[in-house]
Amino acid sequence: MGHKTLCIKIDTVGLKEIMQESFVLRLLKQLGEW
Repeated sequence: MGHKTLCIKIDTVGLKEIMQESFVLRLLKQLGEW
């Protein structure tokens, strides 16, 4: 059970990082178009 929780935690952290990265990329793209 503890191991499963750890995996879920890593998944959510990874998801947050991916979302942040795509947000930054979108921001840079908008600035480039601007």
